[in-house]
Amino acid sequence: MTPRIPWRTVRLYAFTALAGFISAWLIVAFFVLPGGRARNRIVTPDLAGMSLEEARHLLDSVGLRFSLGEERPSADVPRNGVLGQQPAAGRSVQRLTVVRVDVSAGPRQIRIPTVAGLTLEDARKVLSDSGLSAGGVQNEGSTAPRGEVLRTKPDAGRFVGEGAAVELIVSTGPPDLTMPDVIGRSPGDAVAVLNQLGISRVRVQGNDSTTAGLEMVVVSQQPAAGSGIRTTDRIVLRVSPRQ
Repeated sequence: MTPRIPWRTVRLYAFTALAGFISAWLIVAFFVLPGGRARNRIVTPDLAGMSLEEARHLLDSVGLRFSLGEERPSADVPRNGVLGQQPAAGRSVQRLTVVRVDVSAGPRQIRIPTVAGLTLEDARKVLSDSGLSAGGVQNEGSTAPRGEVLRTKPDAGRFVGEGAAVELIVSTGPPDLTMPDVIGRSPGDAVAVLNQLGISRVRVQGNDSTTAGLEMVVVSQQPAAGSGIRTTDRIVLRVSPRQ
């Protein structure tokens, strides 16, 4: 006589078999059959080089959600250009996964340092250490020593993008002039000669109400004729009635 299998054992075998079937079916449904779990997976696109709006539109079109991440300075990526993303490009994620997009704030803004009074070499080093570069050099006549930086373009204190070129205005030194001999000339002629040389600080002494109507001539000058002068020097002419 065949022994009978207890009902409890039968139920256990049946339950084990059913669980195995369900597990096998889930594996096939999710990983083998088309239209299973794979249908809900999306490969994250590469957003590098896109603008903020382009990245937002692309994520929406493939079934992912957009989230604005950090805004960081960048000298290479234009403002509102994509700097990075999380999850990274090429990752398999669930549909409607949030992708955080970091964007560029444009070049870091730097205040132009004061370099007036420095040599050209030192000024270039200060600009480089500040994250800027020296642009063109423009020479300008000045009483400052030759080669000394007078100012920058844009002016010191202005903000410009990191790496921007700053133009340097450099002194060519004071002009070399020789004081002309204006003794014997009328005051008007003497002043005109000096003005033609770029000298504007001329003082005439000896003209007053008592000499009104008289023909006046220069009788002395300071500095003396032949002296070295600059355009900013002060010239004193003494006049007297012509004898």
